[in-house]
Amino acid sequence: MSVLAGLTSIPSEAVRPARVAESPAQMECKLLQVIYVGREPGAGVIVLGEVVRFHVREDLIDDFRVDPDGLDAVGRMAGNTWVRTRIASS
Repeated sequence: MSVLAGLTSIPSEAVRPARVAESPAQMECKLLQVIYVGREPGAGVIVLGEVVRFHVREDLIDDFRVDPDGLDAVGRMAGNTWVRTRIASS
């Protein structure tokens, strides 16, 4: 996948692009539609896809539920805003 990033590629089951082996969860998706919300520089794009396979590391699943703290996912919200799935400490 990338020697520079130190990541390992593994084959997907339903789509052509490879998955990242080090990721605790991977989604295989098919593109449905791309919606351009503007044409000027910096305009946004909405990408709609269909998840056709979902892979989650076995140790993160308990009774058909994914452990969000163990997953420790990071997501992009908007601009430079990010979100995590950590349980807040008291």
